[in-house]
Amino acid sequence: MNGIPTEVQYYPGQRLTATLFRAEQAYHVTMRQQHNLAGHKPGIALGLELSAGYVEAGYAIDLYGRELILPARTPFELSTAFDELGTDSLDVSLVYQRTIEPSGDYAVETPVIQLDRAQGPGADRGQPNVTPGYGAFDATGTAPDDNAHPAPVYLGTITRDPAKPGSTPVVSGTGDRPYVGARAAEVFTPSGDARLALGADVAVYAGRTGSPALRWAQGDSDPDRLEVGGALQLGGDLHLAGGQLVLPQPVAGGSGPGPGWQLDHVQTTGASGTPVEQLRLVLGDPATAGAATEFVIGSFSNGQFTPCLTVAADGTVTVHGNLVVQGNFDPEGGYSS
Repeated sequence: MNGIPTEVQYYPGQRLTATLFRAEQAYHVTMRQQHNLAGHKPGIALGLELSAGYVEAGYAIDLYGRELILPARTPFELSTAFDELGTDSLDVSLVYQRTIEPSGDYAVETPVIQLDRAQGPGADRGQPNVTPGYGAFDATGTAPDDNAHPAPVYLGTITRDPAKPGSTPVVSGTGDRPYVGARAAEVFTPSGDARLALGADVAVYAGRTGSPALRWAQGDSDPDRLEVGGALQLGGDLHLAGGQLVLPQPVAGGSGPGPGWQLDHVQTTGASGTPVEQLRLVLGDPATAGAATEFVIGSFSNGQFTPCLTVAADGTVTVHGNLVVQGNFDPEGGYSS
């Protein structure tokens, strides 16, 4: 009744009519459809994989919250569809359909497979063309139970090669298939030992701690950043697209991180005026007053760190051991032993 939940009130001695039973059914159907839309984004929930001439069994929710259930692998006719629609590419969709059995006792909701001229790249597959006036439909409305308000759920595109009439058409566009999503501020595991918080920032909490294990923070004056609350182990390469690798320094007294050391990739101009690519290690400020900052290369021996090369912030280079030069040694500003 215009989206307002209306439940039949039964009482002793009431005359039960078909109208009351239809209202009872409509109440439960409408509440289920409104639940589908209030907590979910419409799309494919299970299966419905597409091949040339078949759609596998599966389940979907359309734009009105109606369930589209295909109980078994279902064929569809391709041999004449291309020519009838005058195209070499067809969009395949699943569409709600309601039919009344010949006895009149049952209404059967069996979705149909619909073929249309392909919309092509860039089309918004999650927003199908619907009857005018129903484009802003949400969980406050009552879904139509007729076949005059289709809301196709896109399954994929099938394309034939006109130069090879006997070849099998190719399935594409599966990356654009709309899938059911959840509308939620937080997602919890059944045991409560992990949760995903969604909002202006996105955070993953592992265990029962209140500190996020992973957090994506949107920046105002600062750029967006990804924060990892623990060790980060990468199974592949780390690419910095124009960013910097910053290693914060602890500040004495535990007042927070100080200016960070940075590993930068920059382009500068050499002495001859030609561009030079540089990988720079920028030393941060000392952690405490009177202390120095150094870049040290060394190794561990017998459980202790042994320096091999030290570069101080003032430019002093110290070699801890033998210096072997393979090639020419041409110091700027002269040489002294």
